[in-house]
Amino acid sequence: MKLYRTSIFALSVIQIASCKSRKFNSDNSTATKSISTTELDVNDVSFLFPIPKTKEEFSGLLNFKVVATDGAALVPKNIFDQVIAKSREVSFDPEFSSLAGTPRPQFAAEYSAWRIVGFRFDPCASSTKHAEIRSISELKNCLFEIRLIAQPFQPESSPQTPTGKPVENAQKLNVFKTSDFAMHLIFEVPVENQASTLTQLVSDLRVLKGSSSIETTGEPLSVHPTMSREGIGAEGKYAKLLRQTILKYTGGTKLTSIAFSGLLGGDKSWGFMSVPVDSKTQTVGAHVKIPDLPSQRQANRMSGLSSCCTFDPPLITEEPNMQTMGTFLIKTAQIKPGGDDLLKFQQDKANIQEFKQNLKLSLKLENPSAQSQFEGNCVSCHVATPFKHLSATNMNQDISQIADYLTPNGKTTKADLKSLNVSPWRVRNFGYLNEIPIISQRTINESAAVADLVSRIVPE
Repeated sequence: MKLYRTSIFALSVIQIASCKSRKFNSDNSTATKSISTTELDVNDVSFLFPIPKTKEEFSGLLNFKVVATDGAALVPKNIFDQVIAKSREVSFDPEFSSLAGTPRPQFAAEYSAWRIVGFRFDPCASSTKHAEIRSISELKNCLFEIRLIAQPFQPESSPQTPTGKPVENAQKLNVFKTSDFAMHLIFEVPVENQASTLTQLVSDLRVLKGSSSIETTGEPLSVHPTMSREGIGAEGKYAKLLRQTILKYTGGTKLTSIAFSGLLGGDKSWGFMSVPVDSKTQTVGAHVKIPDLPSQRQANRMSGLSSCCTFDPPLITEEPNMQTMGTFLIKTAQIKPGGDDLLKFQQDKANIQEFKQNLKLSLKLENPSAQSQFEGNCVSCHVATPFKHLSATNMNQDISQIADYLTPNGKTTKADLKSLNVSPWRVRNFGYLNEIPIISQRTINESAAVADLVSRIVPE
């Protein structure tokens, strides 16, 4: 059965309105040839491009107007314009923000500013039973999604030293930053094409893995290590192969929905919305209209979170109590590190019980075998790892030692602690805040489940 989805919610640092869901129809040494290409791991199925350091590298990121193998632009301009128009209807301000207290421009309304920073896929995105699938034929009841993560980049600035003096060798410095917006471009694979598409896609991913100058098996999901070593410009052979792979399986005629997140105008808020795309008529469907949001304007703290989303058709799931999460985040934000207040907070018996309950909830939210991306609460997925981090920290536990999800056959669910999202202010699951990479544990776990599944059911 096909799932239909459209959702919208807004965070007033962070505040969420309820929503409804529906959908239309590296050095460059020679690679070690002993690398196994049959067994794919997390960095072989989920790819985060490095932030470019030069203009030449910036050209190595795919833009929206590039033509894919289906003969259409990756995101046609008229589709993009409609998404931006829909975002403005629900209070997004893609051109301007004062979130940090200082007015600053944004560039999300500029078609030319957007670049693809990530690529993921899931041949059974609607399921929690990846470990139980034994053959490609069992995918016939699945929702097969290919997903691109896009973000707008700020115009290249003149890099300066901390003293404000111009840098002599600017080409060696990272001068590219993303704006605080993102799109998830969803390309759904029709049921009749699922088997052939998956077989060919996995074959291409195995070729990619074999071309890598680094062994990726067992490595935590991060900015892709091979592209980090080789670069993403003309000299980056791996990045070139990956771009070709992306364009082979995507394109404007295959686009089925776009999720949009970013800053709301004048309300110190982030917002999220999703709209269906009809690629045949080149139109974007209606979003769910949200009610007026009370302006909390509580700088540097979280404010009440409420539940989202409902589904059509309804799914049976235990809906997390997001108010509990919001209250907890507010309390922890008000406690300064160190000192007697923090110690009292941590030792309070009622709080200890809350820490335990919150940790249990966050582990469930991160577990793709407990609930699929279509179940439960949409926004909770984006703050589950920070929620876990705050709960564990207050119990003096190391989050790197806490797990509730293990894939069969040893696929890694280890986190790269340099990019693991532990801050509720970084509303990203797989992307960037400015030039800082951000990856959630949920994304890591989903990638591990997909890597295990395709390694088992697609013969080499």
